[in-house]
Amino acid sequence: MAASTAEALAAIEARLRAILAPYEDRLETASIYTIPTLRRPGAKAHDWFAFVKPAAKHVSFFLLPVYTFPALREGLSPALAKRLTAKSAFTLASLDEELATELEGLVARAYEAYTAAAGGGSGGPGRRPGVPALRTACQRPPCPNTGRSGRGLIRALTTMRRRRLAVSPGLPPPRGAPGRRPESAATAAPARIGTGRRRAARSRPRSRR
Repeated sequence: MAASTAEALAAIEARLRAILAPYEDRLETASIYTIPTLRRPGAKAHDWFAFVKPAAKHVSFFLLPVYTFPALREGLSPALAKRLTAKSAFTLASLDEELATELEGLVARAYEAYTAAAGGGSGGPGRRPGVPALRTACQRPPCPNTGRSGRGLIRALTTMRRRRLAVSPGLPPPRGAPGRRPESAATAAPARIGTGRRRAARSRPRSRR
């Protein structure tokens, strides 16, 4: 049973890679989080196009334009839309020829939008009408391993650091962390007032009796 499952997943992976094969001569091979990807020549790491990621019980097919251009998700069949389990990932535990054919058409439309947004589409330079520009670096797509976006990942790391500092012995909790009493002017005023009175008393000349 395990051998048959492994063979089925290997066949799904081979079929998905065959879908991307026609684009290998038009795109360059790169990597993101050590995963081989396809992207435009000279594009940044997070501007990848697509890649295949096998897992123990399924094979994931990542297609970034599905996340960047929401219009591509319109018209998906219920069978394919059900397998879109992340913003840009299709989770496939099985793959028939009808679903593979639909995925081929989706990849073709995604490639046109992906290249046209960068001014390198087959229809000439410039962006196609109605195709939005790629998102900026602060709106990066989610990480394929964690599922978090760029902002969400930074927010999570900041929260982890604050919690670590809050429980570390000998270190005061960070500003805004739970358990730290805010310093108000009412608590600090007596010390400043007292200091001023002592200075005034020292500077006042003593009266001779």
